[in-house]
Amino acid sequence: MSRPRRNAAVKANNIIFGLNELSSSNDSADENLTDDEEDIITADDESDATISDESDEEVIQENHILNQNMISNNGEEIWNKLPCVDAVQPRAHNIIQQPTGPTRFATQVCGQSVGTAFKLFITPEMIRIIVNCINAEARRIKLEGWVDTTVNELYEIIGVLLLAGVFHSKNQSIKELWNRLDDIPIFSASMQRDRFVNLRRCIRFDERETRNQRRFEEKFAPLRIIMEMFITKCKSNYNPSAYLTVDEQLVTFRGRCPFKRFIPTKPGKYGMKILILCDAETSYSINLQPYIGKVNGARDIRQGTRVVLELTNHLNGGGRHITADNFFTNIHLARALLGRKMTYTATIKKNKGEIPKKLLSALHRPFYSSTFGFQNDSTIVSYVLKKNKAVILLSTFHHSNDIVVDHNEKPRIILDYNKYKGGVDTLDQVVRCYSSRRKSNRWPFTMFCNILDIAA
Repeated sequence: MSRPRRNAAVKANNIIFGLNELSSSNDSADENLTDDEEDIITADDESDATISDESDEEVIQENHILNQNMISNNGEEIWNKLPCVDAVQPRAHNIIQQPTGPTRFATQVCGQSVGTAFKLFITPEMIRIIVNCINAEARRIKLEGWVDTTVNELYEIIGVLLLAGVFHSKNQSIKELWNRLDDIPIFSASMQRDRFVNLRRCIRFDERETRNQRRFEEKFAPLRIIMEMFITKCKSNYNPSAYLTVDEQLVTFRGRCPFKRFIPTKPGKYGMKILILCDAETSYSINLQPYIGKVNGARDIRQGTRVVLELTNHLNGGGRHITADNFFTNIHLARALLGRKMTYTATIKKNKGEIPKKLLSALHRPFYSSTFGFQNDSTIVSYVLKKNKAVILLSTFHHSNDIVVDHNEKPRIILDYNKYKGGVDTLDQVVRCYSSRRKSNRWPFTMFCNILDIAA
């Protein structure tokens, strides 16, 4: 993908400094000229004047190039201060070839009943796997008076968990939920309390015999099979709209977990991080990827770039627009998405080398002022939000310096970013409000409850 190089700017500098050195050396040499040498120079005045005029024109042209461009900190990018001439031409990066929304099959199934709609995501095949694992675990620990569970009984357990989320009862003890004196008799009507406790104790999602070998290769092995099946259904049941969001979700958990994270900006602070691609308009979860830390002890250097490309891989050539935060953003990711016919808008960290130095500082810049940089395929803007505070955004979707006066003179890039950045945040808000999670020391069960919340 072509982009302007800094050769013109370097060449202009060389020409400017070269002319200065040449003029100073000529001044000192003129004092020692003889009469014969003066006659020779006089005879060549006409040709020298022609060369001088051509050099002056070249210097003026190169100075014009320097004045109209900004060089990035790493010296690899040149940003034009004015929009490119061809920016007004329509671009084909955001043309969607297929209808958006639920697929035809999903629409037909959802119209039958709530139960059939739920089984689009928590499929009977997933339920059978979990039932077999529960029975195997109960026999292994030799649970007294155990009777093998069934598919219908597991659906009852899931229903009880979801119902507890509907009543905001995730922090209530099981004894309180099964108290007949309360106004929620449906829990005791569903199943016996002791049976629910035993089933919850034995719930597993994989074969114990091969778990250690698989966990050595991957930390997420105890839930990987169920998670992959759920992700497949999320992709196949919905055609996303033109605007998508990539962000992280923190599943609160304080027990033992090999990939537990501490994120002070999140409400729960401790938990398991999931990277989610969702529809910005409906907050539908399209693709998920749990963060499991280092793989085989190797550091994930370009984690943000890798995550976005993997989450959007099945949409290659789909003409979508991706919005994300500065954790993921760099110029290489933006251009890689353009190669897949997808555009990108996001904030960008100030330590990135592709940012021109002029856009970093907010000193002595008026409030609500914007400074733009343009390339053929991307735009960068620095907006002064308050005193000595500038926010920088990178976009391959916008190619003009439009300013909206009614919104504190914000650029159109920022308004569109604010409009589409909250897809995952809305999903997380709904999940937290009606969560089926129960207090547990086993991270696979907590993560499975989060899958149930997203499916619901």
